[in-house]
Amino acid sequence: MFSLARITKNTSRNFRQLQSLNFVQRQSYATVKYSKDHEWVRFESGKQAVVGISEEAQSKLGEIVHVALSVKVGDVIQASSVIGEVESVKSVSEVYSPVSGKITAVNAVLNDNPGVVNESAEADGWMIKLEFEQEAEELMSKDAYQKYCEEQEH
Repeated sequence: MFSLARITKNTSRNFRQLQSLNFVQRQSYATVKYSKDHEWVRFESGKQAVVGISEEAQSKLGEIVHVALSVKVGDVIQASSVIGEVESVKSVSEVYSPVSGKITAVNAVLNDNPGVVNESAEADGWMIKLEFEQEAEELMSKDAYQKYCEEQEH
């Protein structure tokens, strides 16, 4: 005979696994592009995009100790607009938006915990979310960006 408790437990576990898989699938199907200024943009469903600095930029800057974002929700920005700056133990660098659009979210966590960028520059260390107008043509795929970074080192 089947135990209702066992069926419920297995169904709950399978549902959690399915939710995790769906999250991973959503993340892996999002398109990520990179700018020559070392920002990334992740194009998500519809016209939503997420922007931050690349792992490469974070690595070159060193430990990020302060993030100051100069935009707020509702602002309309153009591609290449300054959205803020990051300060590391080595220098201060401006951060640019690789796409035009209307800001829908600003990562307020970075105000109190800029170290998130050190740990997860291309995920939890995102800077802004926006509803983008159109994808900029000069953005690069991950492979093209890595090649660009290698060429810049030589």
